Amino acid sequence: MNEPKIFITADLHLGHANIIRYCGRPYRDFNEMNEDLIRRWNSVVSDNDRVFFLGDFALGDTEKTIRWGQRLNGRKVMIYGNHDHHKPKVYYEAGFEHVSKWPIVIQNRFLLSHAPMFAGSDSGVNPGELINIHGHIHDKIDQGPTVSAKSACVCVERWDYTPVELRVLEQEIRKASK
Repeated sequence: MNEPKIFITADLHLGHANIIRYCGRPYRDFNEMNEDLIRRWNSVVSDNDRVFFLGDFALGDTEKTIRWGQRLNGRKVMIYGNHDHHKPKVYYEAGFEHVSKWPIVIQNRFLLSHAPMFAGSDSGVNPGELINIHGHIHDKIDQGPTVSAKSACVCVERWDYTPVELRVLEQEIRKASK
């Protein structure tokens, strides 16, 4: 059996028809978008892989949200985004193993959040210690680069609508640091 991988992604917006127009997504309608996003996710994520989902999962009723989540491979962890309005119970039923309304630190190096964050002097965190991996800004390059020495945006628009492996993010962050 292969060693489990770690993937990170954000901003699927399943069921959200207007996101296609807002972000210039290449889909005719939200049904086509939903099916393609689920297919792309499952094409790279196996059932044993860990996926950190950084918010804005789905805009839809409870049953649809649960059904969509149950179709996605992996051991999923979710951080709430500004469009995630269901109670945690719904996301657990959708197959998420952990649901957080707050940012999460992994590997003592990466601060995972929905929106970009700055770990400044008032935060109790040395800004040199953490790299912020986030979503929220979609395709809006003027609001931040896809990858820099201190951050990475994992909105689906920036990564071919597919979860990105943490190993790949680390390589891109190293390149940006030079």
